[in-house]
Amino acid sequence: KRYRFRVKKQDMATTCSHKDESRKSVSVTAHGVAFMRSLESSIDPEVRMFHDPYAVALAGEAGKSFVVDKHGMPSVPMINGMSVRTKRIDDAFESNSLKQICVFGAGLCTRAWRLKKTTIEPVSYFEVDFPEVFAFKLSTLKDANAVSEFDYHAVETDLSVQGWPDHLIAAGFDPKVPTFFILEGFVNYLTLEEVTSFFTVLSTTLAAKGSTLVMTCATPVTQASVNMHNMHRFFPENPLEFFGQFGWSGKQELVEDLALGYNRPLDEKNNLKGYYIITAKLE
Repeated sequence: KRYRFRVKKQDMATTCSHKDESRKSVSVTAHGVAFMRSLESSIDPEVRMFHDPYAVALAGEAGKSFVVDKHGMPSVPMINGMSVRTKRIDDAFESNSLKQICVFGAGLCTRAWRLKKTTIEPVSYFEVDFPEVFAFKLSTLKDANAVSEFDYHAVETDLSVQGWPDHLIAAGFDPKVPTFFILEGFVNYLTLEEVTSFFTVLSTTLAAKGSTLVMTCATPVTQASVNMHNMHRFFPENPLEFFGQFGWSGKQELVEDLALGYNRPLDEKNNLKGYYIITAKLE
């Protein structure tokens, strides 16, 4: 059965605190990352790393302005790195066979629409973010006649405050089911206190044993080598070691190393130094 785009009213949280008002709207970086996906999607199908047919619409002029300078040239030194990041997470997604998926800080991610299930059984797919993000994203996808194969749920809540797990569970999330979690471009926007609180709840309340995650994380090396957005707040020296204290074990891979494996080496201008993609399992 194919699940057409829809958002059930009961999936939506009734309130959203906006503890930090700077986070309430779709960020320019989210538009910019969507524009970077559109650039990758526009190249020769024989060499492109993925195809996102919705990226242009989601990027808009804000995304183009974030990435391209007044001379029409790319101005962000991480375009190829973002393509590698997207590809690596796509690969982890497509190798996953769990029946429940949850994306925290989903932003303008389109995997629920552009990727296919890896099983013939129904798969519940939860995205969690602010109401304003979903208002823009879901209306744009609806206009594009986007179709998802997943049992999709949009969950509106503020992940930096207490109570957000209740909204996720109310939307149908089952904490007893092993889940594939995606945290792409998420944890670095939180403070150390918020990250610690979030992972404590995730690891003890929501993630059943056998759950897996794929996550991106910048480090102080990234912060020093790239002009990171001033909303980035968390830069652990060793991400895998930090998140290991919550029971997650696995591996961390530098984007610059992954780029070599994908035959898309990053030069100094396009390098995301010290930027990791972590794949881990809750034991």
